[in-house]
Amino acid sequence: MKEQLTGILMCGGKSSRMGKDKYALLYNNLPLYKPALNTLQQFCNEIIISSNVAFPEFADFTIVEDEVKEIGPMGGIYSCLKRSPTRYNMVLACDMPLVNGGLMTQLLSKANDCDAIVPLVNGWAEPLYAIYNVSIIPILEVFISTERYSLKQMLDGLEVCYVHVDSNLQELKNVNTLTELMK
Repeated sequence: MKEQLTGILMCGGKSSRMGKDKYALLYNNLPLYKPALNTLQQFCNEIIISSNVAFPEFADFTIVEDEVKEIGPMGGIYSCLKRSPTRYNMVLACDMPLVNGGLMTQLLSKANDCDAIVPLVNGWAEPLYAIYNVSIIPILEVFISTERYSLKQMLDGLEVCYVHVDSNLQELKNVNTLTELMK
């Protein structure tokens, strides 16, 4: 399925809880974004970086700025899906330092005609470690035009294939604060 996938690395957040751009902070001597980027490169031929800043580390990639600013991850996913050359797109947040592709393999095994393939942990969806079909662009447009920016609410209106995941899975760990970075 590699030929049919575009990877979207989400690096456009404000990092308000961290207090600074977290994408390049070090975790186990690697920039925080590196495991997610490596995983996307493992599965995808093309990578798009969702960022409102042209970080030098991403000079070899297509960088897509949010078309609609200040609406959180929905704006990044929407803008990148509009630029994607493929039907299916892997979306990973840059702040998941333990991503290794194991869970993504499980998600891909569920690939069919779903709008989204999303991990579900104890009933809680993880929309920033997911696969999205470009067919959701009109739904995103409705949510954006009505100022509803919650990805989890958006998932309620989609045909989602959920993959139930053990709550101890470390691959979904994300880092939002300096304390979490040190753990």
